[in-house]
Amino acid sequence: MEERRIAKRRNLIFYLQVFDNKTDELLGFAVDITHEGLMMLSNKAIVTEKMFQLRMTLPEQLSDKSQVTFAAQSIWCKQDVNTDYFDTGFQLIEVEPETLSVITQLITHFGFKD
Repeated sequence: MEERRIAKRRNLIFYLQVFDNKTDELLGFAVDITHEGLMMLSNKAIVTEKMFQLRMTLPEQLSDKSQVTFAAQSIWCKQDVNTDYFDTGFQLIEVEPETLSVITQLITHFGFKD
């Protein structure tokens, strides 16, 4: 698969729950994030090329909000190194400035430094 990402991935120091905002189903956990997208770890394969309204929990120390919602399209899905799980790449779509600010804070405060 050709690498198309422009921004460098930032792995989070802990996983954040990601829900389908329409169904309230826990889809998985965000394991890395950029301003353009995120990678999620889940226990089932996620359909690709599908639009989702996602809701992600936030660390208490980050903001007065407990969660953030955004639109994202699933771009790819593959089995994780641990074959009990799947990794799915999402592209963020039309993200609100407030949500981008939260993502910046996540990257700054909770991303692994390299």
